[in-house]
Amino acid sequence: MGSDVMDLLRDHDRLKKTFTYEIDGLQSLDTGNKPRVIVTSKRDITSWDALYYRLRSNFDGSTYHSSTRVLDVGRPNASDAYLTVTSLNLHTNTVSERNADLVVGADGADSMIRAKYQPAVQRRYAGYVVWRGTVQEERLSNTTLKAVAHSATNHTMDQHHIIVYVIPGKDGSLQAGERLVNFCWYTNETSESLDEILRDRIDGHRHRNTVPAGRVRESAWEARLKHARAIPLPPALLEIAEKIQEPFIQVISDFFSPKGAFENGQVLLMGDALTLVRPHAGLSSAKSAFHSRAIEDFVRGRISIEEWETRVISVWLNHVLPGNPHAKLFHGSKSDLLAGRQATVPVGHILGGGTSINSLFYSRPQRSDYESWNTPGWSPEDVLPYMKKLETYNGPGPKDMHGYDGPIQVSKGAFRSQRLEDDFIAAMKTVGWPEVDDINCFGSNNGSMRLLKYMSPEGQRQDTATVYLHPRLEDGQHPNLHVLVESQVERVLFEGTRAVGVSFRPNPDYHPGPSSDSTREIKARRLVTITGGSMFSPLILQRSGIGDPKVLNKAGVPIVADVPGVGADYEDHNSMMYPYNSSLRPDETLDSLYSGRTSLDDMIAANHEMLSYGGVDVQSKLRPTEADVEALGPKFKAAWDKNFKDKLDKPLTIISPVACFPGDSSFLGPGQFLTLVTFTLYPFSRGHLYITGPKIDDPLDFDPGLLSDPDELDVKPHIWMFKKQPSSKANLDNPKPEYSADDDEIIEKWIRERINSTWHPIGTCKMAPRDKHGVVDPVLNVYGVQGLKVADLSISPHNVGANTCNTAMTVAEKAADIIISELGLVKK
Repeated sequence: MGSDVMDLLRDHDRLKKTFTYEIDGLQSLDTGNKPRVIVTSKRDITSWDALYYRLRSNFDGSTYHSSTRVLDVGRPNASDAYLTVTSLNLHTNTVSERNADLVVGADGADSMIRAKYQPAVQRRYAGYVVWRGTVQEERLSNTTLKAVAHSATNHTMDQHHIIVYVIPGKDGSLQAGERLVNFCWYTNETSESLDEILRDRIDGHRHRNTVPAGRVRESAWEARLKHARAIPLPPALLEIAEKIQEPFIQVISDFFSPKGAFENGQVLLMGDALTLVRPHAGLSSAKSAFHSRAIEDFVRGRISIEEWETRVISVWLNHVLPGNPHAKLFHGSKSDLLAGRQATVPVGHILGGGTSINSLFYSRPQRSDYESWNTPGWSPEDVLPYMKKLETYNGPGPKDMHGYDGPIQVSKGAFRSQRLEDDFIAAMKTVGWPEVDDINCFGSNNGSMRLLKYMSPEGQRQDTATVYLHPRLEDGQHPNLHVLVESQVERVLFEGTRAVGVSFRPNPDYHPGPSSDSTREIKARRLVTITGGSMFSPLILQRSGIGDPKVLNKAGVPIVADVPGVGADYEDHNSMMYPYNSSLRPDETLDSLYSGRTSLDDMIAANHEMLSYGGVDVQSKLRPTEADVEALGPKFKAAWDKNFKDKLDKPLTIISPVACFPGDSSFLGPGQFLTLVTFTLYPFSRGHLYITGPKIDDPLDFDPGLLSDPDELDVKPHIWMFKKQPSSKANLDNPKPEYSADDDEIIEKWIRERINSTWHPIGTCKMAPRDKHGVVDPVLNVYGVQGLKVADLSISPHNVGANTCNTAMTVAEKAADIIISELGLVKK
């Protein structure tokens, strides 16, 4: 149990009796039953039943209405101070009403309360299920009990993993022999295979999310056991699986509600009704306890309803979850090149775009990047003034390459994991890459820099909404500036080929109901500028009739301008993550916070400096040696010689250490981790992003093209980087393997099963000649029409050797000057 649960029990549990089983840490078992210690750390384990009854016992004397279904919650009259809850008694089939001052929707992932107020929020299948069951200790052999009784036990296979741990037995018993061994086997399953797995043993109907104990078909469970014997599982885990008498199956799904408070703060969502985090060990209980403590603070007047909602939505690691309104997830088509997986590309879906949710890396492109654009007005010398204009730089490097009075602060931030930072740089030196003071000055790279961030020295995020928009919206001096939020642009309006406005609709995530189906219009007298980013801008253009005629005709959209480059030549950076155990302390990584072992309430109350920490303090831009290039084969060498060799400032890849596990680490138990993140900067693969119909909600034809280059060059740098990872004192595993030629095939398979987007889509509305798939000209005018520009990252003609935030802001600053000049808005 995490710290939020423990804190809740410390403050409110009146019984104070032990109801947990203490384990020593986390271990793995190999196929010969040999254990390997992963983490040594005491942890309290309990069961859902034991936790439920412990909490329930603290409310003895309260009134419970069991076998009751809530039908509705609402305010009978707008002027009423109270709410009315309408419910149905399932025994008597009678309907009753009760008045309430506060309604807390803690009714689970299929919440009726959430369905009423947020009907667009639905559970999304995460791609895997868990086969579960328990076995009483006395039914297991001594050998198996010895193997699993004292630590949580993990066993990882290709696209599968198993976690086993001891929990209290019937009626919460902690007696040896009466306790239960809990078995969880997570397996990847296609949507099609779910139809068979979830079919009921008795009546054959398909369950939606859970097949309860006693209803799993014998053939489905026997097939799972047959697979267990064939792998084979370690003997201890196989014995447990074979002795499970009533298995059950849960579908793993995610969702996120964009709001948690309704009816002026009298209806609140919490727990799995608000956010369904993939239910690994302990995370759902930690989340629910966190929400409960936040509700207590609100009810006792310690925080406002706005502060409560910010706490439970904006802080709890939710902006990267599927369904979160702050990030839009684009899913590519399944690809055999990715072992049958879909690549996923998240982009910012909030005022400020990616700058409001990204990792804040200060990472600039190389001189050769802007030279490769080969566009008048966009040379390195042309764009440098805008790069300097936007920043107030607090770091090392040439003074003439940075700005010192711009709106966006660049600094080290308020917190750094200094040991990891120093150790990683030292480890990089051992494999030939030195520390470099400044890799963001149009020159130096092939080394490591102590990362700076778009952050004030005090730790304040420097997002463009906060820095550029909000001050002008609030200063009373810009009455002509209007920002319409919670809305979606459908298309650009034309009179002939001149843009005269846009049509838009209310975003149904915020405004459910009939209003979301109605479009509205805003007219423009002189200019329309699209700034939807690399994913939204090409879609808006295509829905407006600008694009490849073949795509538009198929989608049923009348053609306004024949511009085949719209949505074509999609590019991205390709990322891999390598997690490791580490010897770092809890105060040096984010794992304690992410796992719930550290109370977020306490950190917020103390304004803890780590709240501003993104986990990354070093960025290395790297090039392979000539020997490395030769080892990657003749095709890669030919591509290197053509595209990289003579461009000495052009890195092949970026690598950074991250001070945490990249996801839910609860199945690993308490511990501190580090992750090496690598991404290639100039993939040869190309994808596309096309509409299939005229409406916003029509399905997309999106293929990110990951690893699709015909010569299979893009996987080569990842094989090189896998082998080149530096060993580090912070890495407890500290591997130094020797690789044979036969290893490459295994490594490549492993990479294809895991590689994904770096969240840096680019180039879907390229600034290039029209006959070279260009969409806009050097002053950002869209070809074939008048009065329409695109001004965002989508106009980049080629990829850049950096995180893409700086490029996007540089484009925006230069676009502003272009527009000011064209419209004659320069102040005299």
